[in-house]
Amino acid sequence: MPNMTYVTLPNLCNFRFRGAIMYLEALLSRITAPHLDELHIVFFTIHPTFSVPHLLHFMSTSKNLMFRSAQLSSGDEGATITAYPHETATLSPFSLRILGVRLDSQVSSAAQILYVLSPVFSSVVGLTLKYQGCGSESWTGWHNVNEANPTRWRTILRSFHNVNTLRIPSGLVKVLSNSLQLNDGESPMDLFPCLKELIYPASSRTSDAFTEFINARQNAGHPVTLVRN
Repeated sequence: MPNMTYVTLPNLCNFRFRGAIMYLEALLSRITAPHLDELHIVFFTIHPTFSVPHLLHFMSTSKNLMFRSAQLSSGDEGATITAYPHETATLSPFSLRILGVRLDSQVSSAAQILYVLSPVFSSVVGLTLKYQGCGSESWTGWHNVNEANPTRWRTILRSFHNVNTLRIPSGLVKVLSNSLQLNDGESPMDLFPCLKELIYPASSRTSDAFTEFINARQNAGHPVTLVRN
């Protein structure tokens, strides 16, 4: 409603929402919560193209939503973005879940959301990626779709511009190594310019997965340490 009153909620500390993006955006366009401590969102009915500018403004005006580490996990039932005040924290004051079985849709939606919300993740220095699929169909869907569309993954990675430690699971090594390869005329510092450490599981199939990226960073004078565990 265009004549709806704009409201500041100074005592609101915990906000939870479950529904469609359009309804949350309409609500957040009219409210602020400067002392918000926790924000937890579950989205469904995701359209192919959308934006969340009011969610960005709502989070940016809260003094307490400051993050130092983040995690992006995806599985058979959806993708979840969580953020923490420091790297050893176990309780997350922020989570955003995208429901959906199709893994290509999960990555596309996460890329669009993180592209807009990247300013609130500018202080994140530790990023963990997780893959929680368990079935062969899910594995095939993830592997084929995202290897063919590295642009979506690059959008996600660019949203965490100041990360210095990146953790990658075995299921995403090939996808992420392809996404980190340089395009023609691209600087090796365009993605993760502050990265110092890249951690991923060791196996014979992934031993040289990030060689091109590591060599490019070494030649640019900004080396990255590989940790295989």
